[in-house]
Amino acid sequence: MGDLNNISIGAAKQLNRRALDSLYIPSLIAVGAVQIQLGPRHLDPHWICELHQIIVGATKEDLEAAFTRSWGREHYDSVVRVRKVKDLGKTIGRVLQLDLKGWQHPDAALDGAVPTQEERQEFYRWLIGTKTGSRFIRYGCDRYLHPLNKAPRTIRPKTYKPRPHPVWLTKYMFGNREQPLRGFKASGFYRRRL
Repeated sequence: MGDLNNISIGAAKQLNRRALDSLYIPSLIAVGAVQIQLGPRHLDPHWICELHQIIVGATKEDLEAAFTRSWGREHYDSVVRVRKVKDLGKTIGRVLQLDLKGWQHPDAALDGAVPTQEERQEFYRWLIGTKTGSRFIRYGCDRYLHPLNKAPRTIRPKTYKPRPHPVWLTKYMFGNREQPLRGFKASGFYRRRL
């Protein structure tokens, strides 16, 4: 609490864009908003930043893989939930709702925290300082929600330059020259490589 001005909406949008870019689907369209919510009351008071969006053109498995790490753990210990839209009107209203509310875990039936007057003041002071429309997310479409014509990405395999073997240093490499036996001086007995 008190650090809401340190939240970067641009960083949240960039994280989202990188995750969706990693799918390499030119026809993918996403519309949503950056939600700022209160953390649960049983923890220390804090703000939670979430991305709520409606995505068309990708499967559930692809989206979960884009927003999670390769070993199955979410980025930044976050909660990633992908659900199929059943009622589009209600979903659009819920995704684009930008008012202040308490965070609720998607799997729990508990009600979120009710904001206090000080928390509302901090939220509205932060909201006044943000640009109009900066919390909305658009990916793959313009400001009128028309799809963008994007060329498919070309994936070029990386070619690694072969490293030359230093043939001129072979005689100095370990095991390629006569070594003195331990305990004897260099002028004495030698061990030959077999």
